[in-house]
Amino acid sequence: MSTSCLIMAAGEGHRFGSCKQLALVNGVPLINHVVEKYQHAGCKHIYVVLGANWQPISAILPPYINVLINEDWQLGLGKSIAFGVTSLLQQDEQANHVLIGLGDQIALTSLAIQRLMKEQTSHATFPVASCYNNVMGVPASFPRSYWQDLMSLTGDVGAKNLLNRYADRLVKVSLPSAALDIDRPEQLKNWLMQDTLRVTNHLEEKS
Repeated sequence: MSTSCLIMAAGEGHRFGSCKQLALVNGVPLINHVVEKYQHAGCKHIYVVLGANWQPISAILPPYINVLINEDWQLGLGKSIAFGVTSLLQQDEQANHVLIGLGDQIALTSLAIQRLMKEQTSHATFPVASCYNNVMGVPASFPRSYWQDLMSLTGDVGAKNLLNRYADRLVKVSLPSAALDIDRPEQLKNWLMQDTLRVTNHLEEKS
């Protein structure tokens, strides 16, 4: 089974006030912080969908990333997902699953991604979605038989509507770390402060 990862990072991030994909997380751009989690989880084919500010973002991405540039990024997340899956269909004939995530899910861990991928392997013909705060969302994995629905998405509605439509066959994986996506600078600041506290407490416990 071959899985390609599609990370959505095409938005302008106007609520953040600047290019949030380039905001630093412990010295690393946010988008790199996120894609590294997927790489460490074992994802071998990672695609990042860019739109607004694509030039400075693509310049700092690791060399193992495949960049897809959506010129219609203003049309919303749904349209960017449709573009990404359509591009994937053309460029990666071997892929039979697509794992979709967001480029600003800062707290997502490699272990969480591995848990979802394990469920995907065990339920290869079903969509598999993260579950947090009593909602279903991404990261979510879709077998190739569901890609046509993804390519039909429009506007600023992401994959959640599809996940709700698939509720009777959807495999849910509890991933609390996927709940946070960064929209505003204060969210990033708060997470960094909490992360520093977690690291400090961990070091103290080991000493």
